[in-house]
Amino acid sequence: MEASVPNNDEAEFVALLTRGQNVIAMAVRALMPGCRGVDDVVQQTNAKLWQMRSQFEPGTSFNAWAVAIARY
Repeated sequence: MEASVPNNDEAEFVALLTRGQNVIAMAVRALMPGCRGVDDVVQQTNAKLWQMRSQFEPGTSFNAWAVAIARY
């Protein structure tokens, strides 16, 4: 079972994820120029980021971390 993050950390993660949506979407569009399904990939990326939230290191660049995950 995945270790859960305390509620305060979850709220902060949600705030980072919400603020990062434009960056994530732009990165996915750049990786998939002219392709349909960008919105689906962004949603899949969001789900993966949520699953991996305990691996994010506070104080580092959330956007860089999120875009690296989106690439995969």
